[in-house]
Amino acid sequence: MAQVTTCRAKLRWHLNIYARTCTRHFCKVPKQHQPARAAKGDVVSCNVLMRAVEWQRAVSIFSSMEHRTLVSFNSVISTLSQSARWQEAIAFFDLIACRRLQPDVISYNSTISACTRGGRWQLSLALFHAVPSWDQVSYNAAMRACSSAIAWQDALGLFAELRSRSLGASTSSVNAAIGACGKAEEWQRALQLFWDMSAWSVEPDLISYNSTLSALKSSPAQTSQLWAHMAKQGRPDLVSFNALLASQHWVDALQTFAQLPLYRLAPDRFTISTLISRCSSSAWRTALKLLVHMDVPDLTCHNATLTALGRAARWQHSALLLFGDWSVRPDVISYNAAIDAFEKGTQWQLAMHCFSLHEKPNEISFGAGISACEKGGQWQSALALLRQMGRKQLRPGLVVYNAAISACEKLSQWQSALSLFRAIPLPDTFSFVAVISACEKATLWQSALHFLRVFRKTREEQSAAPKARGKSGAL
Repeated sequence: MAQVTTCRAKLRWHLNIYARTCTRHFCKVPKQHQPARAAKGDVVSCNVLMRAVEWQRAVSIFSSMEHRTLVSFNSVISTLSQSARWQEAIAFFDLIACRRLQPDVISYNSTISACTRGGRWQLSLALFHAVPSWDQVSYNAAMRACSSAIAWQDALGLFAELRSRSLGASTSSVNAAIGACGKAEEWQRALQLFWDMSAWSVEPDLISYNSTLSALKSSPAQTSQLWAHMAKQGRPDLVSFNALLASQHWVDALQTFAQLPLYRLAPDRFTISTLISRCSSSAWRTALKLLVHMDVPDLTCHNATLTALGRAARWQHSALLLFGDWSVRPDVISYNAAIDAFEKGTQWQLAMHCFSLHEKPNEISFGAGISACEKGGQWQSALALLRQMGRKQLRPGLVVYNAAISACEKLSQWQSALSLFRAIPLPDTFSFVAVISACEKATLWQSALHFLRVFRKTREEQSAAPKARGKSGAL
């Protein structure tokens, strides 16, 4: 009870903040959505109409109503929820109390869904705990909020609570739990939930199959088994095919792709991008053909092709794809994939040029750029990128440090190599090999022997740690 009281207090604090900013403006809708005169229809007609129009028109109808009931508020909140207008939904939710009305479970459920769709899962869960009397829709909405937060344990806890409250599991509630597990890549639990549906006398629908297939993308064997079961039960849709493609080897994926016309299905952009992403380094030509034959250029497919070309070290094709006229504006994924291809093709100049065009490089961008400099023997450029990482408050990883040390070692820059080595929190074998090699090239034999002793001691400590843990566990 204390937890619910605390949640309600937090919720009221959030509502007060959002209501002050939103309620002043909720009637300010674009002119094309404003009514020429006040709505003359009865309250019931207005309530039905608000659920059938876009959110701006619904707000406009609401503002023109002379008599507003709780159903009126619920209608406009429901419309706002469909458009993920979470701030406006909360503002209207707060107005219910201002009108001396008591929000019901529908008011809560619609506002919870609006917050979840708007990416505010914390508010969704706070609202859920404030609901006076939950129903099945409340639990489903809360589980979807857990899915957004990748909190699959909480979703399963809510699902167990739902079943214990004699509300009973429904297809929608199981789907919500499967979706939460799938989002967290807990495919075993998602699959178990699916197979348990028959024990709970719950009939799976197309969403059940598709959600489970999506969760199984890292388990091709289980995906094939579920697909065979699905084919016997009903007709798969395009979402089903896309989920199947995501788990298959590129050869099998192409065969699956060829079956789409048999089901009278046309591929969408997600289908093409998924198929391209399955193409391995040996299938880069297939990826390129799929992209070229697309009617409309798409950034996702563009990036998937660049990634396939990067795996195959086809830097020439990557350059044409990145710098050519494709009517697609490159993003961070595009640049990272191209830099990776240039690094594999030992084209450090192109990698640095690509890096200079990068508006918002991340850790992956810097790592690929430093590796390209290392392969090109450009230790100054590698260190410059490392310093730039610090200025952008990005923390270099072990791979980045090792690439920079290797760049210095190749050009006999032992001072820089030693300085970088000392900055690594936990050096690995590659780190030690690179710094020892740098010392050897500089004929610093004592330093080389010192690092060799430290390396051996570190290896001994690491091998002894599991044995010590095993003995303590036995005790």
